[in-house]
Amino acid sequence: MKKIFNIVTLFFITVILMSCAKKQNPILDLNKLSALMDSNPDSVYNTLICFSDKLSNRDYPLYCFMLVQSMDKTYRTIDTDTLINIAIDYYKDNPDSAFLSQVYYYAGRVYEEMQNYPQSINYYLKSIDYIAATTDWYDAFLSCYYLGNIYSRQELFEEALSIQKKAYHFAKLNGDSAVVGQTLYSLSFAYQDLGKNDSALYCLNHIDADSDSCLMASVYNNIANIYYNDSSYDVALKYIHHSIALQNDSEELCYNDVLLGRIYLGKFESDSAIIHFKRSMLTDNLYTNITSCLGLGEAYELKKEYNKAVTYYKEAMAYKDSLEKRERRTEVIRLNKIYQYEQIKEENYALKLSESRRKQMLYSLVSLLFLSIVLFVWIYYRMKLRREAKIKRQMIALNEEKSKCQQLEFEHLKSEKKLLEIREQEAQLRDAFFLRLNSLCFPFLNDSVSDSHRIKISKQNWEDITSNVNSVFNNFTVRLRDMYPLLSEEDVHFCCLLKMRLPLDVLMQIYCIQKQSIYKKKERIKKEKMGIDDNRILDDIICSL
Repeated sequence: MKKIFNIVTLFFITVILMSCAKKQNPILDLNKLSALMDSNPDSVYNTLICFSDKLSNRDYPLYCFMLVQSMDKTYRTIDTDTLINIAIDYYKDNPDSAFLSQVYYYAGRVYEEMQNYPQSINYYLKSIDYIAATTDWYDAFLSCYYLGNIYSRQELFEEALSIQKKAYHFAKLNGDSAVVGQTLYSLSFAYQDLGKNDSALYCLNHIDADSDSCLMASVYNNIANIYYNDSSYDVALKYIHHSIALQNDSEELCYNDVLLGRIYLGKFESDSAIIHFKRSMLTDNLYTNITSCLGLGEAYELKKEYNKAVTYYKEAMAYKDSLEKRERRTEVIRLNKIYQYEQIKEENYALKLSESRRKQMLYSLVSLLFLSIVLFVWIYYRMKLRREAKIKRQMIALNEEKSKCQQLEFEHLKSEKKLLEIREQEAQLRDAFFLRLNSLCFPFLNDSVSDSHRIKISKQNWEDITSNVNSVFNNFTVRLRDMYPLLSEEDVHFCCLLKMRLPLDVLMQIYCIQKQSIYKKKERIKKEKMGIDDNRILDDIICSL
């Protein structure tokens, strides 16, 4: 019996010792992972993301920083600033830390990914300031390079040029020809944004021709585009063919075809332009399709095949509508992500606040055992601090929302401006089409004749003129009669001639009256028939309808 009791006792002691034994956690060698970051970032990311054990207060900020770094290097989406803020809060209290400049750089990358450009610019500038005291030229180049890109997107072109020059300086100090070539390429765009094409060409021509083929293809594309804008079409053709020879991206080849189409259009070689514009439409890129359809419309218009021209112009407008719908959908998705991100932050804050309250309750109970008066004073002081902190948080949140609303309003105005420009281009194309249509349908209105010759317009001619005006300008005569019912048929015909922008001499020959009589006729129609009494002339009123 005693032997059985001893065995049972030994068994329980063994179980207790095993349950109390400390579990051996796998060791996470952060220094080793940091050495592998540049060569194998995917493995580093998988190792970090699979690690679930608790780290020390010293290692956890480094873990957060390296996780953000590996996500950036593996092109993963970063939609929260929680991890990088942990690293910032830790390393900013250690000014001599070698990681601080890199932490600020990746904070800039995180906020750039989240489209919070003011915060991104702030951290890139901090990174540059800290790197300036070291010799880490590559990190300095990266900070300047991405900061320059943000300045360009914000249309701060002078600032973009200045910071890209710094990026070029650091790239030269780094000594990597590929980095220097990429910097010169970005610097050329900064010069182009300021209209300094000669400086842009200088940068592009000084890129090492033995650089990466994709980079050189883009370089030749850019050079060709500059010469195309300067109407140097033969030189542009030479460089665009250099680009095609190096190109292995089908999307970029479509862009090459667009540029070739524009060049041939500039040389009035409409057949060649049509071939390349049609080839460029094999892509799914809506911007390329819009440009290609507009180019095809111009080419067929040059060939006087107006039906095809109108078809492609309509197709371009359809693509524009699709693009606008996609941009609206993207904006909704982006706003939804912002909302989800804010919701997650609020939930995290609520959890932290809940944990804090539990701890405070425990401290309160312990304090109650010693001194109730001290507890009362402490609770009162704590509640006061909470109210002040809550007011402060609300003010910060209100300022952040105000800043976001201003940013959204700016982006909305920018989109509206772009849409207005597209509509103005459409109006110009429509006017040009109308003038050409009139010159083809009524060539006798453009003939150079003596002052004594009268131009006779038959009833059929008047019907054709009215039909053309209504077709191009959305039932112009119908709207004119609705707005000004006092106008007679002859007055409407006269307004149609003004809409055709016929010169005064032609109007005199049509109506067989003097110049002064034409002016009086315009004033009579404007004041008596239309009831308009201001400083505008009738021509401007008709053209504005």
